[in-house]
Amino acid sequence: VADLISFDNKHTNAVEAAGGARLLYVVVDSVDTATATIEKLKAARAGRATFIPLDTVRTNAPAKASGFSSVIEVVEFKNEVRRAVEYVFADTLLVDSVSDAKKLGIGTGRMVTLDGEIFERSGIVSGGRTQGGMLGANQLRKIENELNEVKETKDAFLQELYSIREEESRMRAEKSQIEIKIKTLEMTRKMEDERRKESEALIKRKEQLGEEISRLGNEIGARHTEKDKLKESLGSMEKKASDLKTELHAAEEEFRKHTEATSKKRAEMSARVSSLRAKIEGKKSESELRLKELTAKEERLGKFGKDEKDAHHRIGEVKKQIKDEEAEITTVEGKISAVSKDIEKLFEQLKSCEEELEAIGGKRGRIRLDLDKAGKDMGQFTVKKATAATRLEDIRAEFASYSSAEFIKASREELNRMITDAETTLAALGNVNMAAIEMYGKKKAEIEEAEGRITKLDEERGAILSMISEIEEHKKDAFTETFNAVSQNFSGMFKHINVGQGHLYLSDPANPFESGLFIKLRRNNQDHSLDALSGGEKTLVALMFIFALQLFKPAPFYILDEVDAALDKPNSKNLADLVTKMSRDSQFILVTHNDTVMSNAESVIGVTKSDNVSKLVGIKLKQVVTQT
Repeated sequence: VADLISFDNKHTNAVEAAGGARLLYVVVDSVDTATATIEKLKAARAGRATFIPLDTVRTNAPAKASGFSSVIEVVEFKNEVRRAVEYVFADTLLVDSVSDAKKLGIGTGRMVTLDGEIFERSGIVSGGRTQGGMLGANQLRKIENELNEVKETKDAFLQELYSIREEESRMRAEKSQIEIKIKTLEMTRKMEDERRKESEALIKRKEQLGEEISRLGNEIGARHTEKDKLKESLGSMEKKASDLKTELHAAEEEFRKHTEATSKKRAEMSARVSSLRAKIEGKKSESELRLKELTAKEERLGKFGKDEKDAHHRIGEVKKQIKDEEAEITTVEGKISAVSKDIEKLFEQLKSCEEELEAIGGKRGRIRLDLDKAGKDMGQFTVKKATAATRLEDIRAEFASYSSAEFIKASREELNRMITDAETTLAALGNVNMAAIEMYGKKKAEIEEAEGRITKLDEERGAILSMISEIEEHKKDAFTETFNAVSQNFSGMFKHINVGQGHLYLSDPANPFESGLFIKLRRNNQDHSLDALSGGEKTLVALMFIFALQLFKPAPFYILDEVDAALDKPNSKNLADLVTKMSRDSQFILVTHNDTVMSNAESVIGVTKSDNVSKLVGIKLKQVVTQT
């Protein structure tokens, strides 16, 4: 029954006295359960027990009299065991004191006072004080169980808290990884967009290059056509020069014939000489002009290729012919100088030759007309040649941009076929980004800038790591300084109490922040662990450790709330001595019920209750002792 009920501490004596031995009765659901359990006790020779079967037990109505009620009213229990609790407590009346029981009448009913006096119906009275009651022990056991449950719950909560912290750390790490992945994906997407834009620009540039190549191909075809036309024009000019040369030879032959025929006629010879001199001068000027033009042609058309070499060869032949003509002219001049001596003799014959000279003059006019026409044709040819030279210079300037390209030794048909294949390949490649070079320069500048930033970040990272290392060193130095001071304070306190010697130590001094902190005790030249100490000694050592921490940075006063509750007399005396010696530098305020501790205090302040009002009573013990 004692395990099934609960009540206020002020009713402990009354409940324990009212229940008596019945508190140890065992509550079962039926008589069959009780008899079966008794048989097992017999078989095991485990002693006797009294059972309360809930299905057969008889109970009385709760007692009431003069404002007093049954003990059952101050007891808490579950409804399913009500019959058992009523059997134990229902017929017992709870009164405040013996005088109340006397007023109600001794023997009129079973009564119990708050102090535990029992008045039976038979008139028997029992009372007094026991060293320890079963309910007190039961309550203490319940409290210990509840305390253990609370400790287990606390440990579970701590373990759960550690798990939550670990999970939080893991989730933070995952969050950081996810953020890094998001940044990486964003950078990748941005780079893909840039690459797509670059590809589009390259395609456009490719299309522009294809159009430019087509245009250049057309221009090259036009240049070849113009070159062929120039070659045809040059051939016609050479043919005209050849015709003029033939006419010159014919005129010279005719002149020779006339010279032979009119060797005796001065006028005829003079006319013929004048005509020949005029023609020679014209031919000579024309030859010099043609020589200069051919020389210019040779200089400007020297790089036209294999076809131009044939023209140069023909020009060389023309030069050779001109030289031959010059040689013949020199010969004729020699002859003229020889004949000029005879001119005076033949002057008289001039008149007779006038008619012939007029005929020759008419022929000379016709020749001059032909020469004028040839001059006009030469002017047109000169204009075309200058135009061709200008175009040639443009082609050379354009060709200079391809000077680094390797020359291909192939025929025109092969070159045209290669151009067609290249155009097909370009068309298959698609459009080309003409802005790729510029974009490459920009990207290269951006990469160089990014590399510079990375270098700067590396330098800053190194500076931060150096700063962190320096902070870690300062932190370690501060921890070491604090630990040494606290350990020294802790060891010094053992001089004031009689529990041996002690000091603090780290399991891993080289790595203090990952190390464990331990207390080592030595007594009677033997090392002791904390587990070997009594509860009071453990409390005292813990207080000493707390004082050692506080002494590193002392406070002006300390408040201790019943820290001596677990100490026996000797350890209470040790605590009182320790606090007394420490109170020289700081003020200590202790809340205590321990007379040993109070006897060592300078002043004692008590709290009493009078007429439901709290009052303070203070005594300065040292003054009282001094006055005494």
